[in-house]
Amino acid sequence: MKPEFDEIDRLIFEEREVLYSKLTGPRVGDWVYLLGESKPRRFTHDWGDDIQVASSQGDCGSFYLGEKFCEYSGGLDPGIKKSKLRETDKFLPGRIWFFHHDCPTAQNGVEKMMEFKVWEQIKL
Repeated sequence: MKPEFDEIDRLIFEEREVLYSKLTGPRVGDWVYLLGESKPRRFTHDWGDDIQVASSQGDCGSFYLGEKFCEYSGGLDPGIKKSKLRETDKFLPGRIWFFHHDCPTAQNGVEKMMEFKVWEQIKL
């Protein structure tokens, strides 16, 4: 039986959301509009100078929200240079999950929508 998101989970979520929001630059979980595409993709792995982009458009995959990070479970696609990204003033909701009551056991995940920054790929 899937656990139900409750008050304890709300407090965990709010604390992690604040910590995550303090991270600068493109972050795993954020959205990006690639050149020539009308639907955004999400960043899935930070390679340092490059950042990986989901192979599918829209809110796909599994994004775990931890303390000061978001982590993706899925394929490893090629990255794009962070220098070819520009932050916009927009935000889009994206699905995240974490362990119910911060207890890492099987079938103990709770999901929530969270606002993520939107970036756009630029030509250089």
